[in-house]
Amino acid sequence: MHFTPPLLHVPYNSRKGSELESARKLDDDDIDRNRFERLIQEKMDMPTSDNGLYLARTVAPVLTKALAEVLLKRPANPIGFISEWLIRYNDEEANAFDV
Repeated sequence: MHFTPPLLHVPYNSRKGSELESARKLDDDDIDRNRFERLIQEKMDMPTSDNGLYLARTVAPVLTKALAEVLLKRPANPIGFISEWLIRYNDEEANAFDV
């Protein structure tokens, strides 16, 4: 007879439950990402001033990509993540023009 200590034994049903919770979390993340992208798109469609138009053309597309990465990766320090992402983005853009 084989004895499994109670703390190490995980019932099959609870494993399925945690898999369902993980799938639900991924679905929730997708829903959050889609809501955020729609909100950003709606806001980008409504610039009314010269400043708004300038930001919508130049900064908003890049920041939208950075924010989407934050949503995907959910870093502990999102501001630091965005600053590092922007530096990498800027370096890649500069290197693209050097070639």
